[in-house]
Amino acid sequence: MNQIIIHLPRLPESTKAPWRFSAAMVGVIAGLFSLVVAAILIVELIRDARENPLAAETVRQLQEKLAARPDDEALKQQIRREDLRLRRRFFERRRFVEHGSILLLGGMLVVALAVKTYHKLSEKLPMPRPEQQPPDPWKLQALARWAVGTGIGVVAITLAGVAVGPKAPPSVIPQHSSQRASAEPIASGNTATASEGVPEELILRNWPMFRGPMGLGIARGKGPWPTDWDGKTGRNILWRAEGFLSGNNSPIVWEGRIYFSGATELKREVYCYDARTGDLLWKRLVSQSASPTPDPEILNKGTGFAPSTMATDGKRVFAIFPTGDLACYDFEGNKLWARNLGVPENMYGHASSLVAWKDMLIVQYDQGDEKAGRSAIFALDGATGREVWRARRPVSASWSTPVLAPTSTGMQLVTCAVPFVIAYNPSSGAELWRAKGVIGEVAPSPAFADDVVYVGVERGDLLAIKTDGKGDVSSTHVLWSISEGYLPDVVSPLVVSGLIFLAKDGQITCVDAKDGNTVWEQEIKAHCHASPVLAGDMIYLLDQEGVMHMFKPARQFSQTTAELGERVSATPAFVDGHIFIRAEKSLYCIGSPPKVATGGGDNGRQPS
Repeated sequence: MNQIIIHLPRLPESTKAPWRFSAAMVGVIAGLFSLVVAAILIVELIRDARENPLAAETVRQLQEKLAARPDDEALKQQIRREDLRLRRRFFERRRFVEHGSILLLGGMLVVALAVKTYHKLSEKLPMPRPEQQPPDPWKLQALARWAVGTGIGVVAITLAGVAVGPKAPPSVIPQHSSQRASAEPIASGNTATASEGVPEELILRNWPMFRGPMGLGIARGKGPWPTDWDGKTGRNILWRAEGFLSGNNSPIVWEGRIYFSGATELKREVYCYDARTGDLLWKRLVSQSASPTPDPEILNKGTGFAPSTMATDGKRVFAIFPTGDLACYDFEGNKLWARNLGVPENMYGHASSLVAWKDMLIVQYDQGDEKAGRSAIFALDGATGREVWRARRPVSASWSTPVLAPTSTGMQLVTCAVPFVIAYNPSSGAELWRAKGVIGEVAPSPAFADDVVYVGVERGDLLAIKTDGKGDVSSTHVLWSISEGYLPDVVSPLVVSGLIFLAKDGQITCVDAKDGNTVWEQEIKAHCHASPVLAGDMIYLLDQEGVMHMFKPARQFSQTTAELGERVSATPAFVDGHIFIRAEKSLYCIGSPPKVATGGGDNGRQPS
């Protein structure tokens, strides 16, 4: 082994004593610290060997009950929750041991340095008197080598215990693919990958996040889509529900259930409604998580206390609030995990919506300014809430939601905030490309079509960026850039048939996607906060007065309208020929009335 060589200046004997004493004390303290750490690590390794989650008494008793009642779904859910709790504790202990091993190694290095220093300071020059003998350097060197060797041996044994210690147990019962939770530890960094998640066709026929599948504002489900209704008379209003807290987030829909959140300054709730009947299936109070933080001091009235749209990965639903509270529930309303992200430095309050990708939840958490370095985007494991990857962002606070862009080079997670449009690999968090040119207060999401990303923000530019670049593409992949007064402050753009549709200040504008030239402009009576959605061959744009403007994605404007009779800020959800609108006080389902079979019963309020 290489010796540690320390060169010290020759000091007078009168000044060596305090230095020797200091070296001795440092060595003793570091040695005691290392012994304590080693003892704790050994205890934790013994616990790991003994406390196998599969052998837990509570799980064993539940398994015995399940053997007698194999079809008891409630019991299965209870076993899964207990299994998840035990495995979380298992991995927390393993991380503790790994970190403790690093501390032990550092302590032993300090001991080695202290011993070597003490030895050097104890050397004496030969004296002429024969009765005085110089210290035996070989004994001190042997002692130092013994101490270092012992320390290295303890560290090696501890690390070996970590390496060969008990592994993560499998789930205690077989799980359906829609309920399976990851049991493996997920490390921070850009190397983790997610499982495949639910089938793509299932995602496309539902409405799993803000602006639907991948956040692109295009309804993929089957039609026909309604174009005629009246909220006052109830024409083609299949049902209407009330009784929830206010919020500007949009509804999401998954397999016949609608989810959204509401909040006041003191209360936060998550709701689940039956999409067929409008019945409330469950609501849950979102209490402040384990790491409480003060509520935001400033919240813009237009943002509110529940501005962020929920998301689902097809197995769970997720909700986030400006307080930093993030919660996950299964489809029956059982809380799976919750955490507090800390209140972001954001003058209007956090409003970016959540994105689900495979079995991960992606959170864009921009705050402060670009120089502060506090903004980040990160992915959490959907089953446990543990971090999979994190990417720091050199951007300021924003209120925009990322989109998933299916480019010819692979799926990209595209984000927008001052001063960059940045694309990431959604599986690893690795940055793919960035383009500079974003200014203003960024709330609209990007739009995507045909391998081009479009970003437009009020007081800034409308940018068209090719998605096949790498690194900084500001000077190579920006196809065109224009500055116009019609760029939106809130509403996200929609790209359809080579045309870009934007809305701001009571005006709809159509722009050519090839060069940014204006095709047409049309005034409407009210402003919009909801974003446009393509369903079938019609674009639906809902204004704040509850009037739906429906028009073709064409170079000439021709519209039809339908009135709800209630103020609206949220973007509707479109699923299987039905439109779900979250208004100021009510939730609506709009569609064609169900057909009643001859001689059959009454389908009531259930849409076909």
